[in-house]
Amino acid sequence: MNNDQYKAAKLFMGIRNLDIWCATLNISKDSDKSYSCGRLQISNDLANRINDLIDIKRYKIQILIEKFKSIFDQDKYTLHLDSNTNDITVSNINGTLVIQFKNDGKDWFGQDVFTFRIKKNLYVIVFYPKNGAQNGRVYSLNECDWYFWQTQKEFLSNGVLCQYFPKILSKDLFDELLCLG
Repeated sequence: MNNDQYKAAKLFMGIRNLDIWCATLNISKDSDKSYSCGRLQISNDLANRINDLIDIKRYKIQILIEKFKSIFDQDKYTLHLDSNTNDITVSNINGTLVIQFKNDGKDWFGQDVFTFRIKKNLYVIVFYPKNGAQNGRVYSLNECDWYFWQTQKEFLSNGVLCQYFPKILSKDLFDELLCLG
């Protein structure tokens, strides 16, 4: 993996917070800078870890795309996945943007996150354990799914993930959100 591929992986993963990126890979900020500019060669071990993360991200995004296909009627809407950033846009058949789901990488708890706005309201979709999170437990991919979190304020409470259980993504939920917007 060269430095351009390394930077492309950061963009693909959507992790813009350097502290989260470095913690995810267990590297220092100085190492990240050196990898990014090409001053330091990326080891095969690090490249393999990054490629594993990319494969997992692709899998999670495919699950989200399939959910969106069931939510947004294919006769009325088109879905587009940006292959560089993993942002997902939903447009109506006339090409007018309806919603843009922005890949926001991972939060401080290691959960994959997408955000979107309808009017001025910010909403969050998170890849989260189906039966709720328990401190310190690692979950397999099949134990998690994409959920709607009410608002960003409910997503973080004093820096700690709330006990609020997220809502299942559904056609009714998005119909309601689009009407409120």
